[in-house]
Amino acid sequence: MKMYRFLLGFDILAFVVLLFFFAAGLGTATNDDYVVVWLPLLLVPAAMIGGAIVAHGKGHTALAKALLAVLAIPPLLIILYALMFIVLQPNMK
Repeated sequence: MKMYRFLLGFDILAFVVLLFFFAAGLGTATNDDYVVVWLPLLLVPAAMIGGAIVAHGKGHTALAKALLAVLAIPPLLIILYALMFIVLQPNMK
C-alpha cells in the first residue's frame, strides 16, 4: 500500500509538471499543431494514472503498481540526469 501511494504521488507530481509545460507553451504556441502534438503526451499518462486507480479500486494492486512504476521511469531518469550534473559538476568549456 505504501509503494502504491508513493508511486501514485510521484506520477501525479510528474503529470502536474507536464501540465505546467503544456500551459506555458500554450501561451507561446505559434502554430495550430501544438495541441495535436501534446495531446498524446497528456492522454497517455492520464490514462495510465486513471487505469492504475481503477485497478487498485478493483483489488488488482500488482497491476496498479506495475502501471505506475512504468510511468515513473522517464521522470526518474530525468531527475537522475539532473543530479548527475549537480554532483559531478562537469567543466563545460
